[in-house]
Amino acid sequence: MRKVIRQVVIALIFIIVITGMSIVAFAVPNIPEATREFYVNDFANVFTQSERIALMNRAVEFAETTDGIQIVITTVESLDGNTVEDYANAMYNQYEIGRNDMGLLILLSTGDREIRVETGQSMEAYVNDAKAGRFTDNYAIPKLRDNKFNEGLISLQTELINEIKVCIERANTPAEVVQVKEEKLPREPIVINWGAIGLVVLIIAILGIFVLIGIILYKKTKKIEELEQEISEITAEHEEAMLKEAGKREKLRELHGREMDQERKRANSAIEVKRQELSQIRDELDDSVKQEKDKNRKLSDQISTLDRENSAMAKELDTLQDRYNRVNILYPSADQDVTQMIEDEIRAKDMAIAAEADARMTEVLAQPADKSIIQSIRQAQNAYNDLSDTQKQYVKSDNIQLNELYIQSMQLQHQFSAAEAVSAITAVIAEISIGKEAHIRELNRANSTYSNLDREAKEYVDKSIPEKISSLLSQAEQDKKDREEREEEDRKRKLASEAVAAINAILSRIAVGKEKYINDLIRAESIYDKLSREVQKYVDKSIPEKISSLLSQAKKDKKEREEREEEEKKRKEEERRRREREEEERRRRNSINSFNSSNSSSSSFSSSSHSGFGGRSGGGGASRKF
Repeated sequence: MRKVIRQVVIALIFIIVITGMSIVAFAVPNIPEATREFYVNDFANVFTQSERIALMNRAVEFAETTDGIQIVITTVESLDGNTVEDYANAMYNQYEIGRNDMGLLILLSTGDREIRVETGQSMEAYVNDAKAGRFTDNYAIPKLRDNKFNEGLISLQTELINEIKVCIERANTPAEVVQVKEEKLPREPIVINWGAIGLVVLIIAILGIFVLIGIILYKKTKKIEELEQEISEITAEHEEAMLKEAGKREKLRELHGREMDQERKRANSAIEVKRQELSQIRDELDDSVKQEKDKNRKLSDQISTLDRENSAMAKELDTLQDRYNRVNILYPSADQDVTQMIEDEIRAKDMAIAAEADARMTEVLAQPADKSIIQSIRQAQNAYNDLSDTQKQYVKSDNIQLNELYIQSMQLQHQFSAAEAVSAITAVIAEISIGKEAHIRELNRANSTYSNLDREAKEYVDKSIPEKISSLLSQAEQDKKDREEREEEDRKRKLASEAVAAINAILSRIAVGKEKYINDLIRAESIYDKLSREVQKYVDKSIPEKISSLLSQAKKDKKEREEREEEEKKRKEEERRRREREEEERRRRNSINSFNSSNSSSSSFSSSSHSGFGGRSGGGGASRKF
């Protein structure tokens, strides 16, 4: 029994908790009451009076012509912590927008920077979730991001009305409007039945759970359908883009087909040339390999020949060794006698070589020192130096005396070379008093003559001679440098003169800087800027200043013209908007006059106060943050 009671208590607690959760889940946000205008509830003060009237007229006229399709715009400063979806859904149901669920609510929260288009259940046939989102993105979001709330909402209302009109025209039937009048029933006395109340609470809790699950599933299904619609639209756009891209590729393929053929031919020609080069290189490598093989074969033959010769010499060496051994047996002192005989032959040979070198030295020493015997002295010295120490012992002539004779002869050679150089240099500088460019070649030749002398020969030359050569050569090079500088200056002056002539030809046609002269002035400025800094020095400073002044005037003239055009464009735009406002105001007055003249008993719009037609939200629509 206790177990049953415990289970009942737990069940009751569970029911109470579920009921509380259901009540919390279905808590309705605090929605403000609709204004008397109903169609425009501007709680955030977004619109001006004229804009509010224009929106009102457009919505009233649309509701009249479509027999009850209501489009309501509401602006609030905050959603009070609610989601924009819950807030819009609750507002739609509270305002009862649209006859037969044919309504649409545009809700904007300026503080939360969110917007939602909430649609009635029947309205989803004309404006589904994907279309509501697309219209919001295209016509409202760009202006809302710039804080132009009024322009964004006006544009969105206009486009949605136009879209619904198009959908109605496509259907070729007027929108059905079913007006359901509420009947007031007489009140009956209230009898409290607590058992029934408990049962009702239980049923409400269970129904609340199922309703909550159904709503969640419905919203998920709507979201999936919206995503599928967006995916379908994106796929269609992608396929269209792919078709366009394929067309472009086909055109490019046709346009560049000939170029590709030519490029292919050039590539084939290049490949053929490379193939021929590779074939030639392969032939050369084959020839080289063949030559190397021939060399290897010859070397192998030579090695075989050397092996045979070596074998023969080894046999001959064995034969000689055998003979030597038999001689030693028969004649024991043969080694000593042969050695003595060889030494006597070597001594005689050394004495003969020494006698030949001694005779050459004796012949040179017999002559006096002179530059003409330097070569003979060197030959005698070389002959003596080529002797071995043993051979030098048999030389009787004095080598020291031979070296002294060489030094004396070389001194005479240096003196002679110095005298010849001085004579040649003197012949050149004697005719030059001041170094000029025309003398550079002769002075360089004289300087080269002095430079080619040995260090010993230069000691016999007066130091003033190279100094004078250097001085005259410096003067001649300076004269050449001066001439080149004069020519460079003349060239720069000529370039500057040509540039000034071209600039003056342009400036002569321009008295005051105007926009039409901008290109000419830029060309004149470019002519001056292309000159190097050295050439610009030869141009009067007033010329670039005048170009800059005229160009500034011309650019200013262009800017003023563009500003005038922009002002004129703005003026025309303001004029257009003014005419549109006047036209809207005229239509509104006509609509109000027509509205007031209609029969008040049969019209739902017979007074300045409007209300909903009992519509309910279908939970569809689209939300955006900006």
